[in-house]
Amino acid sequence: MEEKNAMGKRRAIAIVFLLLFGLFSLLNSLSNPRVEGLHGADIVRLVAAGLCFGVALGILVGSRRFPGE
Repeated sequence: MEEKNAMGKRRAIAIVFLLLFGLFSLLNSLSNPRVEGLHGADIVRLVAAGLCFGVALGILVGSRRFPGE
């Protein structure tokens, strides 16, 4: 049981790290003049596409069995 808790904590730390890394890069790119010229619908479309890609990648990686699990 303790091993599962340690794996869960490591997975949570990895998720938080990746979310922060993505958020910082997104905030950094908002000052780009090409991004500043986008309309609201374009931004929503980009966020939706990234969300769908991220969920698909998460399901793909999450459904695999890694050694030691």
